[in-house]
Amino acid sequence: NGKRNGPGKLFFGSGKVKQTYNYENDLLSGEVVNYFETGKIENKMVYKNDKLEGPFVEYYPNGKLSAIGQYRDGQLSGEWKYYHGNGRIERMGTYMGGKAIGDWMYYDARGNNSEKRIFKDGNYDGDNTVYHEGKTFYVNNYKNDVLIKATYFDPTGKVIASTGNSSGSFNVKGYYPDGQPASEGQFKKGKNDGRWKYYYPEGSKLSEYTYVDGITQGEAVQYFRSGEKKYIFQYKNDQFHGYFYEYHTNGKVKHEGWYQDGARQQQWKSYTIDGTLESDYYY
Repeated sequence: NGKRNGPGKLFFGSGKVKQTYNYENDLLSGEVVNYFETGKIENKMVYKNDKLEGPFVEYYPNGKLSAIGQYRDGQLSGEWKYYHGNGRIERMGTYMGGKAIGDWMYYDARGNNSEKRIFKDGNYDGDNTVYHEGKTFYVNNYKNDVLIKATYFDPTGKVIASTGNSSGSFNVKGYYPDGQPASEGQFKKGKNDGRWKYYYPEGSKLSEYTYVDGITQGEAVQYFRSGEKKYIFQYKNDQFHGYFYEYHTNGKVKHEGWYQDGARQQQWKSYTIDGTLESDYYY
């Protein structure tokens, strides 16, 4: 009748199995397993009437667990856990109808608590707390996915700075855990907006970026610790777009060329530290 029924397999070019699956009346049904080309399992899931339904598990190429959870009616549901490559938990929390809800806990690769986020219908809502060496580092407060307040703490728990308002539009300074300035800029309706400056821990300027409605646009500059320019980028909608420069520590150009929509285009040149042309390549 032209409809797919029964088990099937997909293969890599090498001939090794890439996927096993099963169809009933042209609809995916039962377990689907994807494999790495090494033969190890990449992930396993269950379908019912062409929709994900039931347990899901995913692995790293080394065989360690990457994620485990379940689907209901094609959407993420219930408790999910995600793991670092060393086997420690990276984050864990709950989904309902495909959206994150409630408290989500995040951990670094050593097992230390690094962040706590609160979600409502998939949006940030409440205090997003970031930890450093087991102590509260800063807290971003959200309402309906809009950042309305940012508070930074020193290692003793003392407030270094706190700023914000209910509209989500305010100037802000960020800090390192030791209290040194890390960034300064402004939010507009909870999103980065305008020119932002970032600093190295010792205080010298690290970079400058321009944002429009939370998206990187226009010229961005990164600096060596000496204060000399290291890179000059042009951005369009969060992607490299325009002429690019990279510099040697003596201020001479190291690389230059064009980006378009994030990809290298046209002529690119590279120079040695004394300014001698090293390569001239076209994309």
